[in-house]
Amino acid sequence: MQQPNCVLLHLGSLAHKKLIQPGFQTVVEGDPFAFKCQSEKPPMWSHNLSPMLYYKIREGSIFIRRAKLSDAGLYTCKGTYSNGTYFMETAVLEVVGE
Repeated sequence: MQQPNCVLLHLGSLAHKKLIQPGFQTVVEGDPFAFKCQSEKPPMWSHNLSPMLYYKIREGSIFIRRAKLSDAGLYTCKGTYSNGTYFMETAVLEVVGE
């Protein structure tokens, strides 16, 4: 019996892997927070409401020592998979008053 022609596709471990940790975070105003983005090359971060000028970015992660209400929103990491293709993934930060 002849086997039908077929192609096996292996997507690998990054196909459904969450590349931003955590994907959703709630912090109290004044508390620290961090988002980590796993990328082959240093990723770029953006925030939907405020410029990223005062955010500390180190080894693909954003660190904020004292969260402000204005820090709440969507954080998008633009990075590179190990095979060279690009990705964009978003995390949500909720900041609640003291």
